[in-house]
Amino acid sequence: MQPTATRRRTWVALGLLALLLLQACATERGGPAGAPGGAAKPYRVNGVWYVPRAEPDYDKTGIASWYGGAFHNRRTASGQKFDMDALTAAHPTLPLGTRVKVTNLANDRSVVLTINDRGPFVRGRIIDVSRRAAKALGFHRAGTARVRVQVAEAAAAPQAAGKPRPAAEPADDTSHVLKALNAALESGKPGSKTAWRNPETGRHGVVTPLTAPVEGAGRLCRNYLRTAVGDGGETVHVGRACRGDDGTWRIIREKVSATSRPA
Repeated sequence: MQPTATRRRTWVALGLLALLLLQACATERGGPAGAPGGAAKPYRVNGVWYVPRAEPDYDKTGIASWYGGAFHNRRTASGQKFDMDALTAAHPTLPLGTRVKVTNLANDRSVVLTINDRGPFVRGRIIDVSRRAAKALGFHRAGTARVRVQVAEAAAAPQAAGKPRPAAEPADDTSHVLKALNAALESGKPGSKTAWRNPETGRHGVVTPLTAPVEGAGRLCRNYLRTAVGDGGETVHVGRACRGDDGTWRIIREKVSATSRPA
């Protein structure tokens, strides 16, 4: 009987060890594993405290990693679902919603990403990017790269209660909008319409190029208009996008030009 009890204790110990290892691996990415960070309050992961704060002059170099399939469609620290094909990233302290320019120092490729998650919680790493971003930066196969991270656009300030802001697209529509934007600006004629739709939320709209491609600062740029229709009515956005070295059109600036509510 004694050997049986000993084996039972051994299996219990191994089970607890496996559970702890799984929790450690999940927490490494931050938001998808439920790490606090959606709120701008200090939080602790693996015994280390992190203090979210705005840093408009943030400009640092370090190691970037990427995450993909294992976390696809899981909730991020912002509450959004992680989309490995969207241009997003995780950062331990920059405010959620901050847009950062990430440059691969090995090949000078750059991409602008939106921080919507917390992490990486690995010593020596400063940012965790989506699979699409890693491909755009050219380190998808290598897994990590030495990069420079600069704040390109600060996160919007929280809106006062009772004053809803007709903001740009909710994050869960971002990938659908970007796919339509790329299709419209790559081959669409001025005035043509390319539809987009998010089947999960029902939100939909069109992207319309307003100008032909014009070269500026060594890259092609176009002005566009897009609409977003949902339960709250229709919002019209005007913006400008430029094509990067990887052939992807990226929004440079965008603003709301009109909003209509259902009668």
